[in-house]
Parts: sequence; structure tokens; C-alpha cells
Amino acid sequence: MGGMSAPAFDTLKAAKQLGAAGFDDAQAEAVIATVAGSSGQDVGILKADVETLKVDVETLKVDVGALKADFQEMKKDFQALRADVQALELRVAGKFEALYKHLWFMGAGVVAANAGVVTVLITLLT
Repeated sequence: MGGMSAPAFDTLKAAKQLGAAGFDDAQAEAVIATVAGSSGQDVGILKADVETLKVDVETLKVDVGALKADFQEMKKDFQALRADVQALELRVAGKFEALYKHLWFMGAGVVAANAGVVTVLITLLT
């Protein structure tokens, strides 16, 4: 970016205006020196502020970039977590299915055993 330069301060014009307003030469010179000096300082301060703002903007760009990267990493982690949960659901469903079958076989065995006991009792009692 090209350097900004302050508009030129016309000291001769200012001296004439101050003289017309009743300032003597010493007073006019003091006012002109003060105004000219502060204008240069103001431009310097403005340039420093602009540079500070540029650094702040660059810092924000870096911070936003880091946040985007963190978000992408979190998104990947969430997708992996979702896949893990789905796999766990399938495993648990399989375990419940196996347990259900096992309980059915046990129940059938109990019924068969009871039927056998009843048959033996009927045979013994008759």
C-alpha cells in the first residue's frame, strides 16, 4: 500500500491569516509552529494506528484459520465417534440376539425337563 502523506500545511497563508486577525509575528510563528508540529505528530500517530490495525487483522486471520482447522478436526472426531457408536449398537444388538436365543433354549430345556418329570411321576403313580 502506498504511503499516505498529509496535505501540505501552508505556513505563509496561515501567517497572513493570523496577522489579519491581529497576531504579531512572534504570536503567529508560535501558533504556526504548534499547528505544524502537531499535524506531523497526528499523521505519525495515524500511520502507527494503521500499522497496528494491519497486525491485528493479520492476527485475526490466523486465529480464524486456526478455528477453521480446529472445527474440521472436531468434525472428523465426531464422524469417527458416530461410527464407533453405530458399531457398538450392532455389537449390543448381536449380544441381545444371542442372549435371547440362549434363554429360549434354556426355557425349552426347562419345559422339556418338566415334561419328563411329569411323565415319570405319572408313570410311577399309575
